[in-house]
Amino acid sequence: MLNSTSKIVVAVLLTAAFLLSQSGTEFTVTESPGATGGRDFTVRNIRNVPLTGLTVKAVDYLGQRPTIATIIYDSLSNGPSQPALKQGESHTWHFVKDAPGVRPAEYSVDAATYADGLAIGEPTAIQSLWDRRQWTAVALRQAFQTLDSSVPDIENTEEAVSILKPFYDQQLAPGIAREKRDSFMNAYGTLIAALNLVADLRAKGKTDSAADRIAGLRKWADGKIGAIQSQIRPVQVSQTEVGQTPR
Repeated sequence: MLNSTSKIVVAVLLTAAFLLSQSGTEFTVTESPGATGGRDFTVRNIRNVPLTGLTVKAVDYLGQRPTIATIIYDSLSNGPSQPALKQGESHTWHFVKDAPGVRPAEYSVDAATYADGLAIGEPTAIQSLWDRRQWTAVALRQAFQTLDSSVPDIENTEEAVSILKPFYDQQLAPGIAREKRDSFMNAYGTLIAALNLVADLRAKGKTDSAADRIAGLRKWADGKIGAIQSQIRPVQVSQTEVGQTPR
């Protein structure tokens, strides 16, 4: 059983035995049959402190060798569909039904982080969450700086997208760390999606303002950057090349 009795942040490897026991003092994990024949994997926060991020490791045995994937839930680096989980709140992943005769996939929590700096799980997974957040702040700043300095007329959405798209495509180059790649693609992709939406609405005869939409995104990004900058750094994580996000 995983138990934290002090404010000292400890790194604890969450084992399968703990996950199946459903007896943690920070969060619980349950698996149950899904409505469509698959499986539901639910994490519920039972601490009186918001749970800000999770990484779930999925091991799939469809092939000769297991395929390992990481599923990320993060209120600081992802969108509003992934809010911090307050005490008693939960998030459920719906996984598809396993193929007949195949060993079922296995799911486990690799890392969990809280607003007060408590971090539980595999140290490398905790570090990855931290790095992802730092890169998110850097990427959002850079994306808006690029927009401001390189796009002469934001209402010319076609030209604006053509200017921003190469910055998005750069992240597809090999050798870029996943945390950095995802963060920059999300940042530039968010701006591009907003501009494309304006263009689509106008094509349907509706009036829409690119400037207003970008202004709303800028306000959202400023709040996201502020939250990332003010987070408490768990003792397990080191300062990376990202460092503190420039102000």
